[in-house]
Amino acid sequence: MRIIPYNYSSVKLLGYSLKACFSLLWVDSAYVIKSSMDGSEKLKISYGVGDTQFGLCLVAWVGEGICFLAFGNKDGDIDYAISDMKKLWNRSEFAEDFNGADKLITSIFDKNHKPDLIVIGTDFQIKVWNELMNIPFGTTVSYEAAAIQVGGRNYTRPVASAISRNNISYLIPCHRVINKSGHINKYRWGTNVKSKLLEWEGATYNQKLEKNRLY
Repeated sequence: MRIIPYNYSSVKLLGYSLKACFSLLWVDSAYVIKSSMDGSEKLKISYGVGDTQFGLCLVAWVGEGICFLAFGNKDGDIDYAISDMKKLWNRSEFAEDFNGADKLITSIFDKNHKPDLIVIGTDFQIKVWNELMNIPFGTTVSYEAAAIQVGGRNYTRPVASAISRNNISYLIPCHRVINKSGHINKYRWGTNVKSKLLEWEGATYNQKLEKNRLY
C-alpha cells in the first residue's frame, strides 16, 4: 500500500486518460505528482456507505485506489462525510455503488486488504501521512514522536495540523497518534471511533502474539 499524490493538471501533462494514468501510477512509482487542483478534466469517483464495528463507514475509490475513507459521527450521521468528500474532490463526477462499497469495506477491515491511496495535500501533509504509515499495527506514538520523525519537536503543531487533515481514515493511521500522556483525543471522526479502533487493533495484535507464542 502506498500514497499517490494526485492533481488534475498532471493528467494532461503526462498525456494519458484518467484511467490509463492511474494504471501507470500504480505500476511505476517513479512518477511524483504534485498536489494542486489545476485543470478541468473530471475524475470519476465511486462511493458508498457500509456498516462496521466502528460505526457507519464511507469509502470512495477510483479504480483500485482509495481516495476517501471516513466514519459517521457519534450520532450515526454520515451525510457530513459525504459532503466533505464532495468538497475535497469538487471537480469530480460521483457514482453511488453501495454493493461495491460494502465489499471494499469488508476487504479492508476483515481481510487486511491494503489498496493504493490517492490523496490531495501539500508536500508537507503528504510527508506526514507517509510517516504515519510506518506506525505498526497495534501500537501508538505521541504527536511529539511523530513530529521528530518528520523533522523535529518544533514540528509538533504543523504535524498535528496535517494529521487533522487526513481524509483517508484507518488506512492512513492517524488514530495511532495520541497525547503523550496516553489520553485519547483529537480525532476528526470522534474520539469514540478512535478508541474503538485502538482497542480492536490492540486486541488483534495481542492475539497474534499469543498465537505465535503457542506455536
